[in-house]
Amino acid sequence: MTFTRYIKNKDKVYVYSVRSYREKGTGKVKQKTRYMGKEVMRDGKTILLPPKHRRVGVKKILSFGSPMALYRLADNFGLPRIINEAVEGCTGIADTGKKIIALAINKVLSNDGIEGMNQWFCSTSLPEHTGLPSDSFTPKKVRNIYAVLSSENPDIIGMIEQGILDQVRKTHPEELSTLIYDLTDLTFYGTVNGLAKYGHAYQRNGNEKQINLMLAVTKNRKLPIHHRILPGNIVSVSTIRRFASELKSAKIKDIVAVLDRGFYSKQNMVEMESAECKVIGALPSTLNIHKKVLDQSKDIEHPRHYLIYNNEVLFAMEHEIDGKRLISYHSPTKHARELEHFYASLDEREQYLKGHKTTTHDSKEDVLEELIEVCRPHQECFRCTPKETDSGWQSSYELLHDAVQKQTWRMGKTVLFTTTSLPTKEILQIYREKDVVDKTFRLMKQRGLTPVNASTEDTTKANGALAVLGYLLLALLRSRLEEGKKTNEEMVSLEKTLALLDDVKEVVYPDGSTTLVDITKEQEEILDKIGVVLK
Repeated sequence: MTFTRYIKNKDKVYVYSVRSYREKGTGKVKQKTRYMGKEVMRDGKTILLPPKHRRVGVKKILSFGSPMALYRLADNFGLPRIINEAVEGCTGIADTGKKIIALAINKVLSNDGIEGMNQWFCSTSLPEHTGLPSDSFTPKKVRNIYAVLSSENPDIIGMIEQGILDQVRKTHPEELSTLIYDLTDLTFYGTVNGLAKYGHAYQRNGNEKQINLMLAVTKNRKLPIHHRILPGNIVSVSTIRRFASELKSAKIKDIVAVLDRGFYSKQNMVEMESAECKVIGALPSTLNIHKKVLDQSKDIEHPRHYLIYNNEVLFAMEHEIDGKRLISYHSPTKHARELEHFYASLDEREQYLKGHKTTTHDSKEDVLEELIEVCRPHQECFRCTPKETDSGWQSSYELLHDAVQKQTWRMGKTVLFTTTSLPTKEILQIYREKDVVDKTFRLMKQRGLTPVNASTEDTTKANGALAVLGYLLLALLRSRLEEGKKTNEEMVSLEKTLALLDDVKEVVYPDGSTTLVDITKEQEEILDKIGVVLK
């Protein structure tokens, strides 16, 4: 199929003939383009002016898809205006809104830092399509923007967040009926920074310090409304209460804190009862109260307890223990998956123990060391006994069936605690959708968001604000993809969407004309959903 594409660049319109074809071997739909000239006005009519000469060679190839998609989302949301209004009278930097958005886009895509920002910017289509000069992001200029962004008098970040809140209230007022907030950690490299502390992710992040980012998002679209950068070792009730008070001042009706498993304690729950927000969280399986709930949930698969959530059959039972509202959920699908993995792992260890009954060792300690290593992580399911023989030390084992049943009984089950009065299905939805925020930040971290490397608290706060604005762009992208999908069509993940858009390149020729090369139908559909127009 052949069609004509019109690409507007400032006041010029370039015309291309586009032919779709299927790539041999893969069957993917791709396109070949041929430059036909540019449209001009003559005597009040639009005519096509053919190229004066055949374009030879390529001047440069720019990254178009992901940067332009995210910038278009920011522009459609009104983010440049929101930022410009927040910084009005506080800076002499031109086009501050556009520049902060470009920094936020870089946080999402590659996070090249202060030193590498200008080179990244010039490697994209953003200079041409935003009108920003190619030297907008020299290290000195980036530091000046950071200084504006981290200003506390006036509170620029707070004013930007108020602008975002007003925009959400204007376009999606239903989103503000309930706010969910969560905590994520940002790994920190460096030594001089009062916010960088050793926290709960110490072992997971390579024994590095961390900075905590507390974020409030809307219930459905997960749009960020408010955030705070906190020291890496602070996750306390007082912090949550203070954060909730800040949100109440913005006239938000219902606030729900979705908390990690490590938060639950009797003291924390007592303190949260007087807080200005409600809580939903998961109980650690190591607590006695978790065992009590499961002991009372033996009939959880009774028909009266079933519910359908996201086309999956689940079961739920409510309990009240020590005045606390607790809900046990059971997923047969998850149970089957975990059970299969567990027995495959258990059998692998049992077969090894069977095959090495007669293997001899020099000492009892050697036997014990091997048994511990082999049986991990199912040590409690085996009783292994070292025994001395004439030829050396050997071992025997016994599979402890009760211990195995104790483990398998917990599979597929989650116990949540809450101070809300919400229905059980809605509580599960809020808790599970917390994963949406986590996955978005995980994607940003994979692309280079962390580690944070900042020597001052102000620079750290500016980095955090840019990370939140970057998260906003991804939340807008996810929302647009969700709105644009057809009935029964599975939504393309953010990770796959960015990977597809990363491959969309803009070629600039010596005569100044440009073209997008080899765009697949899938890429074109995504750009169309976002609002990047390819006429």
